[in-house]
Amino acid sequence: MKLKQFLITLKSYTAIGLITLVFLEIAFQFSSLKPLQNLSGFNNLYKVSDRDKFGDSACGSYWWKSQFIKRYESDRGLIRDARLHDTHTTRGWTPRPNLSVTIDNIKYTTNQQGHRALKDYKPNPEQYTVLVVGDSYTFGIDTDDSFLWTNLLQAKDQRLNIINLGVGGYGLDQIYITLKETIKTYQPDLVIAAFISDDIFRMRFDFRDYKKPILKIKGDELIVKNTPIGSLEETYQEIKRELKWTTIPVLKLDDVVYNLSISCREVNYQLPSKVFLEMQEIARQEKADFLLTYLASNPEVENPNHTSYGEKVFRQFILENEVNSLNTRPYFLAGNKAGKNYSGGHYQKSESILVRDIIYDKIKDSKSFQTFIADRVSPSP
Repeated sequence: MKLKQFLITLKSYTAIGLITLVFLEIAFQFSSLKPLQNLSGFNNLYKVSDRDKFGDSACGSYWWKSQFIKRYESDRGLIRDARLHDTHTTRGWTPRPNLSVTIDNIKYTTNQQGHRALKDYKPNPEQYTVLVVGDSYTFGIDTDDSFLWTNLLQAKDQRLNIINLGVGGYGLDQIYITLKETIKTYQPDLVIAAFISDDIFRMRFDFRDYKKPILKIKGDELIVKNTPIGSLEETYQEIKRELKWTTIPVLKLDDVVYNLSISCREVNYQLPSKVFLEMQEIARQEKADFLLTYLASNPEVENPNHTSYGEKVFRQFILENEVNSLNTRPYFLAGNKAGKNYSGGHYQKSESILVRDIIYDKIKDSKSFQTFIADRVSPSP
């Protein structure tokens, strides 16, 4: 009798559960109808049941992968414009060489090595070589050649040889890999690792604008995973197969479950700290100075009360380690207080001039630069 009663109860609860799921599915389906999306209750249901509209969608790799599929199928290529980037087997993507294109009235020029620069790189022992690795704030997405802070730095002092290896969309993991793979080629006197807060968060992803490497700590070593990275067509086919099994067509409840499982949790401090230490050690082994540079971005440029995880990580790291560092944020805040009106998007002329000037002052004050100049007869800038 007890077993029979249990089975009856189980059937009842199962029926109630199924009816509830059907009711919820109907509600979510109705919420996708445009006339109902203007009603607040249905609008909230619509957002939580749509993988593109959900507020935290960009914290999950599905959103980035689906955006890539749409870009590829519409022949828009990688990151903003098909003309700017090529795929890269270990870093994901990299700027195309020998570019001279205008996109949205913004001139982009790269040299034959693929650096965002107005001239080709040539080694010159009579110049102080500065290797800059970073993201879009260094590459200069939305920034004209004439306003790019690395170009302005190069123009300010011809005793410098600036190599800009910044790439739009890079995370701190890709910045690290770029330095590791290129430093022996360029043998710089100084390495500038320039990053923004979001670069740390990007280390969560195995796919962002495109498939990318990820870093893991194993023992005391950084291990690179998710490579090699294939061509656009190979990656397109790979992601199409993957997404085929991560969503059920038409059904909305699976989208709700996925959206509610997304986490926007930041990367544990241990990983970026290890990356900073490794970059500093890479520079030291090649007898180069190292400057860890925090580039202020978004609300932290304009709002003194804003706190970002990236700046917290930066501050903690420089407190715990002996490292040459530069935080640009206090300079932006002081400038805005004085009426400069710096904004937090990708740097334009005024922001780039400020970054150029404070980094140039840092270079001029460095012992290695002073020694370099003392050993040579060189005209003043």
